[in-house]
Formats: sequence, structure tokens, C-alpha cells
Amino acid sequence: MTKILIIEDDLTTQKLLLKILQEEGFEAIAASKGQTGIQLARAHEPDIIICDVMMPEVNGYDVLNEIRSDTSTADIPFIFLTALSDHQDRRHGMEMGADDYLTKPIKRTELLNAISVRLAKRSAMTQPYIDEMRRAAQNLATMAYYDPLTHLPNRITFHHRLQACLERQPDSVVVLYLGFDELVPIPNFSDPTLIHQVIQAMAQQLARLFGQDGCIARVGERELCLFVQDVSGRSAIAEMTHQVLAVMQEPCSIDGHCLQVQTNIGLVVFPEHGNTASELLEKATIAMQYSKTQAPNQFQFYSDKAEQLLAEQQLIYNTLNYALERQQLCLYFQPQVHLITGRIIGAEAFLRWQHPELGLLNPQRFLDAAESTGMIVPIGDWVIQTACQQAALWRSLYQLPIRVAVNLSMRQFMQPNLAHKIVEIAERAGLPPEFLMLELKENTLTSNVEFATINLRQLEAAGVRVAVDNFGTGFSSLRQLRRLRVNLLKIDRSFVHQVMINEDDAAIAKAIVAMAHALQIKVVAEGVETEEQAQFLRQCGCYAMQGYLYSEPMPQANFQELLTSDRRLLTLSSKT
Repeated sequence: MTKILIIEDDLTTQKLLLKILQEEGFEAIAASKGQTGIQLARAHEPDIIICDVMMPEVNGYDVLNEIRSDTSTADIPFIFLTALSDHQDRRHGMEMGADDYLTKPIKRTELLNAISVRLAKRSAMTQPYIDEMRRAAQNLATMAYYDPLTHLPNRITFHHRLQACLERQPDSVVVLYLGFDELVPIPNFSDPTLIHQVIQAMAQQLARLFGQDGCIARVGERELCLFVQDVSGRSAIAEMTHQVLAVMQEPCSIDGHCLQVQTNIGLVVFPEHGNTASELLEKATIAMQYSKTQAPNQFQFYSDKAEQLLAEQQLIYNTLNYALERQQLCLYFQPQVHLITGRIIGAEAFLRWQHPELGLLNPQRFLDAAESTGMIVPIGDWVIQTACQQAALWRSLYQLPIRVAVNLSMRQFMQPNLAHKIVEIAERAGLPPEFLMLELKENTLTSNVEFATINLRQLEAAGVRVAVDNFGTGFSSLRQLRRLRVNLLKIDRSFVHQVMINEDDAAIAKAIVAMAHALQIKVVAEGVETEEQAQFLRQCGCYAMQGYLYSEPMPQANFQELLTSDRRLLTLSSKT
């Protein structure tokens, strides 16, 4: 309701004005003195002020001056009311900032017209600002509850909708938390514009799959979340999630490119995993993050075990940087034994981390963290240096030509000037380079054959030996092996384990040894656990073995005791 302030010392005129205004539906307040009128104006901030000019003590001009000097009332339309007809007085009032003049006695039509004109002008002046403020408020509301780039509901909106759904007590609700990673064929999935487009495309795929049944929201830079009601039973949920993964793996077209994204999904179920939206979202996030540690394009139901393992993984990430400087890393060594003489001819170095909270960790627990943080290179350098120092010590103590083998990751192998660096480390440790064996996975060598060939030739020229680890599980061809000119093949333990009971594995093992002999490459079998396996491999012409039949990986002190106690070991065939 429009509020009008009347400042008039003549009570008859004041009552007349109040009566007219109230009859027209205005809210009218009045003051009989100028100072009282100023106070009411500041307290109520009326839409219009109608003020008499001639009043005792504080006249109309004084009131106008006070009104215009106060920022809270400066813009209020001000109409003078006077019995004077002198144009000079009118001009003076207008120059001070009055908006209009009304002459006594007041006529109803003149009063209402003056009010109407002032209100219309004020509205015309303030409406654009009001509209802009309204738009700004709407934009803020949108930003608070929707992702500004994809226009999808955000985490806050999803939380509200999920909680509202749970309060209706449905039989079951499944929350799917989707995380997206590597974009094929674009390995560096980091361009913000591309990320937004991919997320929007994935959301559209989900909308086509679920229609109105699921609330889909963007809850992170590369994360979507949705919930679906009335899907019960692990098998039904798993089937639904497999459909989601299949849809997510379909190529999407963005800016003329055909792209494919890797997806991991965390699953929680109401009421099994929680009764509130906050609890379900937290556990769905944990399940998704744990799924990422397993393999791409997989899903994982929340479990206490998954949360514990994820917490351990996070602890590993947070403390790995200190492992080197605090001397928490160590090496274990597994003997490599000649299959004819039974003599130790080498040792493979295995990395271990004596974690202050988690105990002794195998590399499978922390190598992914080392790769993703870049620590794999300094840790790898430490492994090579420590292994070389140990082999040099064994050579000086026992005068044995023991070669030490060290695993090299793809990132380490791709380093420029690798051969120079390796030789420098070995010579600094006092070990001739020919007594160092670098073990590489097949895919490390075959991912970039041209680069691998160059590096291998440089290593060969420096005297460093190279072995292909886990041979038979990759895609190396005979032609590639001849070109790469490696020194040794290691038959993967998966074939060795089955040679006595699986004809195919036995045939593969024989073929690998025969192929290697044709290329003048020696063969070592990994994972040998029984005398029968060792005898089979010896008959095939395999050069050496390593495995639990002879010894598990052991600390360097134990390995040294082994060398001290029996420098020339009995042949395997004569063991009892």
C-alpha cells in the first residue's frame, strides 16, 4: 500500500487531506510540526511527502532541506502545500528540490492528480533498478542451486531432492555416484570447456536412460550423481549399473571429435547404507573413489572394507613424499638360480616400504601413488642405486659374478639420456654396468618401438643388460624381439604355474624357450614352486629360475647369509 506523509499545522486541512487519501486507499500518516514530520519521514520512508510551507519554528523549506540531505529520504517525491501564490516562492521551493506545488484550498482532483504524477515518475525511475535487482536475485538463486555452465542441478539441489525423497519412506533408493577420468583419444582430460561439454553429454545420456525416474545432478567438476527409486536386490542394481556403464562408454561427438570417457560408479542403497542424504552421499563418494583404485569402467557398492582401504590409500598418498627422506624404503632380494648347476647367478630386487602406521608394504600398495605423484622416478633412482651398491658389496665379499635385476617403469624408461644416467648410478656405486639387469614390461617396449629401440641400443652400448618381464602376457612379436635385441626373457608365472597340468601352458612355455634360443636370448622362469616344474623347465632348456621352490624374496642380510653359508649351491636335482 502506498504510504503518504502529511505535514500540516492547520488541523482542519490536515483532517481533510487524511480523509481524502484514506478514501482513495492510501495509507496516510500526519504530523502537525515540521520537526515531527522529519522524524516520521526517517522512520517510515513514505512514498510521497505533502508539506505546508508556512509553519512555526521549522517551516516547509527547512523540512525539505533536511529531507534532501538525508540519503534514506532524499529520493522521496516532495509536494509543497501553500496559500501563497507568489511565483517567486514557487521558484525558490522548486530550486530547493520540491517536485510540485498545490495551492490551498485543496481540490480533490488536483491532489490526486499530483500524487498520481509523482508516483508514476518515481516508478519509471526506480522500476529498471527493481527489475535488475530481481534478475540478480534470480541469478543468485540459480547459481546457488544449479551448475552455471551445464545448468544441471548442483550438489545442494541434489541433496535437498534426495532428502525429500527419503522422507517419503520409499521401499528403496539407489544412489549412483559417477566419476569420469581419462578421455580417449585425448589423454590430457583437463580443458575446462571440454570437461563441461563431456559432463553435459554424459548427463544427456543418463536422462535418455532414466527419463523422469532419476534426478541427475553435477556434484563435482568431473562427477555426476543420480538416484533411482524402487530398484531392489543387488543383482537388479548391478544389472542397471552395467547398463549405465555401457551407455557411458558409448562414444560421444563433441566439436567434431568422437570421444570416449572412462567411468567409475559408486553405489549406495537406502536404507541399507544410511537414512539421510548426507550419509548416502558421503558413502557413495567413498565407493566411487575406491572403484577408481581398482580399474576403469567399474562399479563398487559401499562397504566398510572399501572405506578402510580407501583411507589407507589416502594415507599412502599423503605420506609417500616422506618415504625417501625418512629412509623408510628398503629392498628385498630373490635369488635367481641356474637350472643346471643350482648356483645363484643373480638376484631380483623387490621394493618394500616400512610404513610407520601400515607396516611393511609391497609395491602393489603404493606404486600407483608413486606414478600419479611423479615420485616413481626418484624412488626408481634410489632402487637402482641401492641395488647396485648391494651387488657391488656381494662381488667384493664373495668374488661371484652375481647380476642384480631391477624393474623399470614406463615413465622411468621414457626418460631422456636414460643410459647415461643408469651408467652413472652404477659406476658411482662401484658396480660394472654389465652386472645390472633392467627388467621391462612388454607394453613398455612395444608402446613406442622407435624410442625403445634407441634407448635399448644406448643401454647395450653402455653394457647394461635388459630383460623382458612377464613375457607371454603382452603382444611382442618375433620380429619386434629381434629388432629390440634384449638379453633375457622371463616367462610369466601364470604359465609356469600350470605347466604340469595344462597342455596349452606347457606348449607356450616350450615355444618361448625355443624362440628365445633361436634369437640367442636366455630365459628365466618366474614363480617356480615345485621340483616337477623345475625339472620340466630344465628339460625345455630354460636357463634359470626364481621362485618359492628355492626362496622367497628376503632382506639383504638374509640373502648375504645365504651366500655365506653355501657359495656353490647343490643342484636342484640332488636336493632331498
